Amino acid sequence: EIIDVISSAQSDDDTRVILVTGQGKAFCAGADLGLSDPEPRGFADALGGYDETELSVPADHAGMVTLQAMRSTKPLVAAVNGAAVGVGCTMLLPFDFVLASEAARFQFVFTRLGIVPEGCSTFFLPRLVGMRTALDWLPPWR
Repeated sequence: EIIDVISSAQSDDDTRVILVTGQGKAFCAGADLGLSDPEPRGFADALGGYDETELSVPADHAGMVTLQAMRSTKPLVAAVNGAAVGVGCTMLLPFDFVLASEAARFQFVFTRLGIVPEGCSTFFLPRLVGMRTALDWLPPWR
């Protein structure tokens, strides 16, 4: 859904900024880990550069959101009130501005669940907060 919203806003000349917020008590409670794509697309396909001669690694859904946000030419602003867990955090990493209320809570839960951090978080997070802080936030002992 958010991929389509960002894409639509890109082509709308009247849209000057894209504001993303949650509904209810949480900004985003994380991805549905049972979600499966009947026709998985690869990263090269998602970036528009796939051809039949190239190997394409299936993209995670959070990665697709993050890549769309990264390519946005319009400013992306997030208003976070409540929990932002998993993809709720990773999708924010390429945003231009994140406004967090006092009730906002951010959690990277991947390694505690035994999964690799998704949504390009291992690329963006160290660039935003530094390698030492990123290494402190991501591992299971945090």
